[in-house]
Amino acid sequence: MQADVRIEAPEMGAPRGVLAERSFSPDEVIMSIPESIAIPFEGSPEEATVLLLHLKHNRQRQNQYRSWLDALPGPQDFVAWDTVEDETLSMLQCPEMEDAVRERRERLERVWQEDEEQGVIYSRQELLGSRNIHWDEVQWAANVVRSRNWTMGLAESGERLCVLMPMLDMVNHDRTSPNKIRYRSGAFELVHRGAGIAAGEEITYSYEGEGHELRNDQAALDYCFMLPFSDDSRLFQVDAVASSAACAEMGQPQQRASWWKSAQPEKLLSEHV
Repeated sequence: MQADVRIEAPEMGAPRGVLAERSFSPDEVIMSIPESIAIPFEGSPEEATVLLLHLKHNRQRQNQYRSWLDALPGPQDFVAWDTVEDETLSMLQCPEMEDAVRERRERLERVWQEDEEQGVIYSRQELLGSRNIHWDEVQWAANVVRSRNWTMGLAESGERLCVLMPMLDMVNHDRTSPNKIRYRSGAFELVHRGAGIAAGEEITYSYEGEGHELRNDQAALDYCFMLPFSDDSRLFQVDAVASSAACAEMGQPQQRASWWKSAQPEKLLSEHV
């Protein structure tokens, strides 16, 4: 990774964030992430939980992602609706969102109690073997995948692929941010399209892509923040499982086994450009 930024350790109640270590000029690249460390996955975020835990516990793979894994919030400080008791869940005061959380919980339980006849995408037995992993860590991995994945578009086929982008996923959302993500020369780059960034300023970008608005239900369930109430059109258009369903309907697993087996990775284009 090439970047003159630092990840800000969170203070009490504050989210992690990325700060500029120096000033950046218009059109300058802020961060550059090689495609070789991007993590594509198929199916739902719950299914990809097994893949993430494999990367975390496999000695050969964990070194490649050590700095990213160390920077992630741990199970003890990951705030997510999926891990709270039903009594607390009622604080959402939205039956549709409560149902969506329960559905996500059930999907994760089904994935973790896999049946070989179900044709799972990522086999727990193959990737994790007999390793004993606590349920808290399973929930943590599911929440990491849910809150830190991009949906990418294949330029020619129009297919979509979900990708985890280590380190770029530390950048916080700002709908008005001038920064954009692009793919160029084998790397994903965060580029500044504004008037300049001062040293010490927080780096942000918009989680919305072309033709996609970040809904309040999605923001609350996946990222645990609420959008400004002035964004009236975005308030609770409840469709909370739409992104997961879209990932699950992307196609047959054997057609896109993995990022590193892709025939033409240079034709992956980000919807956030």
